[in-house]
Amino acid sequence: MAEKDYEETVKWYKDLIAQGGHPGIVGEQAVADAEADRDRTASQAQRICGA
Repeated sequence: MAEKDYEETVKWYKDLIAQGGHPGIVGEQAVADAEADRDRTASQAQRICGA
């Protein structure tokens, strides 16, 4: 789920830029937050599963 959210956020960010827009600090923070959530979720899963 976190991976999908991250991918969707990055897609939105890149699409906005491709259309000539600028996501600004809010957009950059959204990508950073999604990346942090993805990494945190992966780390937790690794600890729980022992992989």
